[in-house]
Amino acid sequence: MGFTRLRMSFFMLSGTTVLVAQDDVDDAEVVEDDSAAVKKKPKKLDIPTYEMKSVSGKVVDAATGEGLGGVRVQALNNRLYTAMTEEDGSYTISVPKFVTSLYFEVTGYNGMQRAIKSESSQDVKMYSSAFKSVYKDGVSIYSVSEAHPVNTTALTAESDIENTLNGSVRTISRGGVPAQGAAMFIQGINSLNSNAQPLVVVDGVIWDMQYDRTTVHQGFINNVLNMIDVDDIADIKVVKNGAAFYGAKGSNGVIEITTNRGKSQATRINARIYGGFETAPNYVDVMNAGQYRSYLSELIGTYKDSEDRSSNFHIGFLNEDPSYVYYPLYHNNTDWSKNLYRTAFTQNYKVGVQGGDELCTTSLGYTKSDATARMTNFDRLNLRFNTDITITDKLTASFDLAYGRSTYNLRDNGWASNYNNDNISSPNVLGLIQAPFLSPYSYVVTWDPVNLVNKVAMDKRVYSGKYFNSDPNPFLFAQNYDSYALANPYWILKNGKGNDKNYMEQTQFMLNVTPKYVVNKNLTISDRFSYILNRTSEKYYLPYSGTPSRFIEGLGSVSSSVKSQYGKETTVFNDLRAEWKKQMGAHFLDAMAGMRFSSYTYSNTYAKGYNNTNDKLPNLSYDLSFLDYGGTNDTWVNLAYYLNASYNYRNRYFVNGTVSMESSSRFGKEADSGLKLFGVRWGLFPSLQAGWLISSRGLVQCRLGELSQTYRRL
Repeated sequence: MGFTRLRMSFFMLSGTTVLVAQDDVDDAEVVEDDSAAVKKKPKKLDIPTYEMKSVSGKVVDAATGEGLGGVRVQALNNRLYTAMTEEDGSYTISVPKFVTSLYFEVTGYNGMQRAIKSESSQDVKMYSSAFKSVYKDGVSIYSVSEAHPVNTTALTAESDIENTLNGSVRTISRGGVPAQGAAMFIQGINSLNSNAQPLVVVDGVIWDMQYDRTTVHQGFINNVLNMIDVDDIADIKVVKNGAAFYGAKGSNGVIEITTNRGKSQATRINARIYGGFETAPNYVDVMNAGQYRSYLSELIGTYKDSEDRSSNFHIGFLNEDPSYVYYPLYHNNTDWSKNLYRTAFTQNYKVGVQGGDELCTTSLGYTKSDATARMTNFDRLNLRFNTDITITDKLTASFDLAYGRSTYNLRDNGWASNYNNDNISSPNVLGLIQAPFLSPYSYVVTWDPVNLVNKVAMDKRVYSGKYFNSDPNPFLFAQNYDSYALANPYWILKNGKGNDKNYMEQTQFMLNVTPKYVVNKNLTISDRFSYILNRTSEKYYLPYSGTPSRFIEGLGSVSSSVKSQYGKETTVFNDLRAEWKKQMGAHFLDAMAGMRFSSYTYSNTYAKGYNNTNDKLPNLSYDLSFLDYGGTNDTWVNLAYYLNASYNYRNRYFVNGTVSMESSSRFGKEADSGLKLFGVRWGLFPSLQAGWLISSRGLVQCRLGELSQTYRRL
């Protein structure tokens, strides 16, 4: 696969940006004087008094060795103690005696941690953000892997997960249809009967990924994640085991996705345009016409009544006489797969605006991608608006609004689990198994009045096998040998085209509101409310032209088929929590408690019928044969209470405990395990972890390269 990419970016700055390092000025409050002029009055920070120490060193670019100026240096996990590097990269910072590590951060480079071994020569090498980031402002004892998509060319988040987090997530591609994503496994395939894929959480909201929902096209899966433009993603986290916090749903692991938010009041406008192409795949080697003819002749000889069949039926593909009138119909050498694939192109257009007084992020994106399989493509329109609003000094709110629409032009793809109710209709499958001695184009038999003979000529304007009851039809040869005829895949491509035939549309509307109230400097209360509406509409049509009639047990003789399916799912999610944080010198305490409620309602309707004889009117009607219809209504509710508490001493020793208690309407009234409270069953999920950061201890000189931030987890 090759990619060509064009990227444009420009930005506009308004106002003044001031960075204050290591002083007692923090947020500012607005006051009015007698002249009504607006002024800023510095607000004193309540900074505890500790015994201090001075630490110095130099920060350099790891590639060039040159000093880096403007790097922010701070105490790890504590921005009250901050300094900036000089132009030559040197720095001096004053921190409390109990601080064991520093954190370094600058635009264009990955963040770095540095264990303080002495008060001088604490040098650091900064690596470009083009590499995977390892360190952040803090230490986690959880097994968490992270990725930060930047200028990605992926259509869905699964592609970036596969490329950057493959050590934590095993991915299996769902096929060659664009934006189909991949099946993901964090804990492995641990069950043959139940879902083993991870829980997906987007901006703190648990999504129903519809893993168990069906579609009417073979090989197609409705991938809910394709509704997110990867350019709107800030980071992706993989949590190995999230059962303690997310309950039973997190036992297969959790993928947490966070979308972009505004970080600066400076307004930045970005436009990004890029395209790429994917060459046609290599074809599977199959038998040519001569080899296939020999194979069939041997196969026919194994039939019990092969002699009778040979005498009763004329075997046209074994007649080697060029004067035989139907000789051209059975003596071709067709590579059916050759014209079923193409070079596919992808084009993407993105416009984003970040910043402003309310720190908002707005993005608009359009993507169009062809599959290498002909007549298959994908396009998507995304609009996202994320903003953080300051209502009062203590009350803020996040307001997110997103709309996405994706469409597919489809055909059946790959093998079906069985063909009890349909013909083999996937073009790429037919390209492998259709007889190579047949021609994709029709032959016309005419009478030559001069020579008084029938003449056969190829007509490339019309594909062969259009009317299966016409005579002669070379595609019917297999019916003489207890098999059924196969369709001409080119007719399926041609007459299956149209938004009223093989077409799928998916839309998503998402509203996310999160008010947050600061009770005091230690305690905050927040509530996340989300409403999500997903709609799907899928239409299917197997053309009458080129499709053989086949007898289906329990139905009768069928040829063409018409299907449709409409689905709708609404999600109502609410997460109310209180968070308490306290630093007492070298001791860091953090606790969080909350209640999480989610309600899901899914419904779909489907209908199907057979034997439509007009490919121009592929409509479901009472004139079709063997009409069938039905639907699904599924509603379930989850309620969970959770508590998380962590203790950190000098960013060196860590203890974390988490417990959640969850009940679900899917547990059933007859469930006999778990706790029974308030008339329902509850699952209890506790977790306890402890860690020791070896490299932050002065007595241990643990250096792996420039810095080692290893720890042991108990």
